[in-house]
Amino acid sequence: IMRDGIKFKFANSILAAETMSGHTTMLTGSYPARTGIIANGMYFSEDWKDPSNTTLYPEGTFTAVFTDHRFIQTNTIIEQFENNDSIKTAFISGKWRLIPLLSQGADLIFGNANNGSYFIPEGYEMKVGAPPTYIEGDAVDIWSMNCLIEVIKNDPDTDFIFINLAYTNPLQHAYGPYNEVIVHQLRELDNLFKRLFNELETLGEYDSTLFVITADHGHDRADFLLNLFEIFDQSSDPHIQADFLAESQAAFIFLENSSQLQEALELLEARDELALVVPRDNSSVIGYSNYSEYNMYPHYNRSGDIFISIKENGAMTTSPDVPFGLFGVHGGISTVDVPLAIFGKN
Repeated sequence: IMRDGIKFKFANSILAAETMSGHTTMLTGSYPARTGIIANGMYFSEDWKDPSNTTLYPEGTFTAVFTDHRFIQTNTIIEQFENNDSIKTAFISGKWRLIPLLSQGADLIFGNANNGSYFIPEGYEMKVGAPPTYIEGDAVDIWSMNCLIEVIKNDPDTDFIFINLAYTNPLQHAYGPYNEVIVHQLRELDNLFKRLFNELETLGEYDSTLFVITADHGHDRADFLLNLFEIFDQSSDPHIQADFLAESQAAFIFLENSSQLQEALELLEARDELALVVPRDNSSVIGYSNYSEYNMYPHYNRSGDIFISIKENGAMTTSPDVPFGLFGVHGGISTVDVPLAIFGKN
């Protein structure tokens, strides 16, 4: 793949380098400032300005995993294709949470719904069967690849197919990114790709197919933990009141009193564990570099007052009761590097 195509060993995802924001950016080509999906979850602050949804998401509430497609503020590539009746699309996802957020407009949808049901188009039930799942209800990779191959065989007029192979992510959370379990998983992915290429060659489709392979984020080891509440408990008087949308290695901070911004910045800058402390409106704060350096373009009504990223091999929490049980983490600037390969014979 790398030899015959265009390769980027260190392409860049976005900050926060999370599943929902990463896949949304991947499928829209837009930064979070435009898509409105800034991380896995969302915090609805007083700046929230979508009156049509205030009853569903009142001020001061959190969503840990955000799957509401109505909050994406730009079209995905599949929705763009939907405007052209001659283009047929398929969406195959091992990760269940991607389907409600990003599959709108696809002609064929395959995946688990995480509630005992699943998505399989008519005519495919006997071909692929119900998706075998693992922890969190995501489908195993071989089932997702089976779906892809069946689409190519049975709907050869499908022009664009998105497929998410989900299992590498939970394995890296459980074991960390550098061990034999992950090596074995990557070899399994190689086998799945080889099978796909062989099927395409048999069907005479390989030479006319363009492949794009990438990831939503990288992974890092978690060797130390930083509690955000402890930082603000040590603040000088007056006490800084804040809410947090903390996602492993990255966090958005929502100040109760925006006049305390400079004080909060100084408090955070004093922490050696943090790699990045950036106010949302960095044009008004002296000494802060441009967001574009980090592929982070904040959404004004959703990103809070300050974005922070912990250093490599660290993780953040907002609760002392949460056990430190994840060996692999992502979200911060140490996990924005992803591979990208684009290739196809013709």
